Amino acid sequence: MPALAWVAASIGIAGQIAYPLCGTPVQTLLTGLTVTAFFVALAAGICVYAGLRRGLLALAAGCGLSWAVELLGARTGFPFGHYRYTGSLHPTLAGVPVIVPLAWTAMALAALAVARRIAIGEGWISRPTWLARRGPVGIALVGGGALASWDVFLDPQMVAAGHWAWRTPQWTLPGVRGIPISNFAGWLVVAVLLVALLAQILPADSPIFGEVRPVGGSTWDLVAGTVYLWTYGSEVLAGFAFFHRPAVAVAGGLIMGAFAIPYLYRLISPYIVYFR
Repeated sequence: MPALAWVAASIGIAGQIAYPLCGTPVQTLLTGLTVTAFFVALAAGICVYAGLRRGLLALAAGCGLSWAVELLGARTGFPFGHYRYTGSLHPTLAGVPVIVPLAWTAMALAALAVARRIAIGEGWISRPTWLARRGPVGIALVGGGALASWDVFLDPQMVAAGHWAWRTPQWTLPGVRGIPISNFAGWLVVAVLLVALLAQILPADSPIFGEVRPVGGSTWDLVAGTVYLWTYGSEVLAGFAFFHRPAVAVAGGLIMGAFAIPYLYRLISPYIVYFR
């Protein structure tokens, strides 16, 4: 399982590197490959960490909730705004591309790991931050923000690739044209609920959450950090260098960076303390 997690994560990263260098038909194939690879990586990591039963339950809950919300959104416009899938992504389940719930579940697992790491405080296990003292609510809020912030990059890319289309919005984020601000607000709410659900299913990773487990070094923790930080860095670079969307790169860099940068600091802070 650990080897599968790292091989799958490597395939996903390679697919993202190749994406901007290929034509549209190949990009569509790479989209499916990358999403599936990252899902397998996080799924394997979480099954190693939490056990097969809890891991599969978390995957089923994440996919089920995100698929149901996407189905509701595509058919009613609630809670994101009115949009439609163009039929370019296959296979589908009731009109929703299967890779969509896979993508949200994979990144939700990564976001949960990010939120728990941020909440721990300085070092591997140290005094809890004010977020940690708020328990599951703090984790859900931070994890939901970490997950929803990714959509600032994702939605413009998928719309530009022709995978879904929005009704012309009246209100958008600065620099993120064509995507209604209701989409990001809706995903923030859904992301908080999704991370809260996963947090209840999966065992906590520090003493302050009840069950004593190592904060760092688990396959889930390491793979989640790799996927989340890679996604952040590569999306900022691609926005500037390949997709020619500097405004999106700046907006996403600031919003997702509000979670990625503190998370990175939590990862490297023990080494900073050590070398001091």
